[in-house]
Amino acid sequence: MICINLCIIVTGFIDVESIIDSVNKAHIYKFILKPFESVEFLWTAKRAVETFELQKKLDDHLKSLEQRVEERTRELAGKNEELQQAYVKLEQVSLTDQLTELKNRRFLNKYLDADIAQCLRTRQDWNEKHPGELLANANMLFFIIDLDHFKAVNDTHGHAAGDSVLRAIKSLLEAVFRSSDYLIRWGGEEFLVVARSANIADAPQMSERLREIIANHEFTIGADLSLKMTCSIGYASYPFMNQAPDVVTWEQIINIADNALYAAKKSGRNAWIGITTAQTTTDSDIANQALINTKQMLEDESIFAHSSLSGLINWDK
Repeated sequence: MICINLCIIVTGFIDVESIIDSVNKAHIYKFILKPFESVEFLWTAKRAVETFELQKKLDDHLKSLEQRVEERTRELAGKNEELQQAYVKLEQVSLTDQLTELKNRRFLNKYLDADIAQCLRTRQDWNEKHPGELLANANMLFFIIDLDHFKAVNDTHGHAAGDSVLRAIKSLLEAVFRSSDYLIRWGGEEFLVVARSANIADAPQMSERLREIIANHEFTIGADLSLKMTCSIGYASYPFMNQAPDVVTWEQIINIADNALYAAKKSGRNAWIGITTAQTTTDSDIANQALINTKQMLEDESIFAHSSLSGLINWDK
């Protein structure tokens, strides 16, 4: 039941402004002049009631619409949040190797160019403020790691055993490198580590520590079965040349590191080799020559090899 207060004003004012002011202040439906007929008064009252009821229905409808819009907005916001979370998870999955839970090549291609640009800007800013002085922690070290004789694990114990070995590598890499470094499954039994904002002088110690950790680890491949593994490592640093930091690309750096890795495997395995250049080198073709004429470049001291091997290194292709 709807209760309506019907407001009637009786006034002695005759000026229009006073009447209008009274009507506006009291929110009067209609003003009737005296004298008036009872029929007209009743008709006006009926219309006022109808108008009031219609307005109330309209107000209730608008309020209901507002509530529904608010509820729908909350639902959409929740759905958007779910979609955003799903997108983030999908993005993470697409950038992660599902077997080892390490990052994959797509991750490297997505983020590395920005890191390279930042590395070059940092070095440029430093050189402008400290001409002639080298910035210690402004390198990006690329380590290629390959598990020695991994095929024999699959052939002897099966692919499930090989998968167990590959999954164990993640924790071993994390024991040597920082959380800010990129740990990537490069393919098969090969892994790539990009140590960011690093010092090239630390590369031999990092390589040796990783070699020792993998060689000393017991790889569990079954309920009562474990085995030992070794690895070979090759590394190179970006920028390759301090005097011309943007000449050699990071893709070429990986090729140089891979060439060093191959030499480590040819020279006996369970070893690491790194390739660096002289501080004053500016040869724009040095990356290609380091791959094609490695031994000659070493003899000319255009590049230098650092290694855990005590004997000769086999650079034959």
